[in-house]
Amino acid sequence: MQYRSMTRLAQVPPFSWLSDLAKSWLAFRHYVEAYSLTLRTEREKRDYLAYWQKSTGYRVFVETGTCEGRSTRHMAALCAQCFTVELDPALHARAVESFANVHNITALLGDSATCLPSILAQVHEPAIFWLDAHDSGGVTARGTEDTPIAKELAMVFAHPVKNHVVLIDDARTFCGVFGYPSIKKLQQFVNKNSAYAIHISNDIIVIHPWDI
Repeated sequence: MQYRSMTRLAQVPPFSWLSDLAKSWLAFRHYVEAYSLTLRTEREKRDYLAYWQKSTGYRVFVETGTCEGRSTRHMAALCAQCFTVELDPALHARAVESFANVHNITALLGDSATCLPSILAQVHEPAIFWLDAHDSGGVTARGTEDTPIAKELAMVFAHPVKNHVVLIDDARTFCGVFGYPSIKKLQQFVNKNSAYAIHISNDIIVIHPWDI
């Protein structure tokens, strides 16, 4: 009863901003605590991507959020075909320039939710997905929302191939505010829309077939 009363109170206009402020504070505290406990270096993230490729033998890599293209180039040495999408034109141009001598990378400019369908149409076998298109500050770009993760996952889950591996960067940011779903909401979405398992490895959300 007390919880229900507090919930109703938070819906009253004069108190709604207090509810938002409290949520923001809790999210900030969660972020700071998780940051110190789980953050991987960029090199460790690339090594983790390589671990999944070597464990599965998958030959296709799909990335949303190219940034400077380091992860793409790293995986291009391991996979037969790589697809990557970047929203920011300047970052895309720099990445494409760095891909000049790499011939198994298809780099697209645009919003991941818009570009992913055309990529998935070219994928006919299990792939490793590195979903990193969310706005995480610094030089990263922001689309119409902070994270397109729900749209991206829905498209991957609807794909005819049902044994992909999906890795989502920056798990600490999924705390239920600022446009990000909470980890619990994300888990519910995965359970409802797929037959995949989900867990967190340091700062990376891992979605994979149960038998891998």
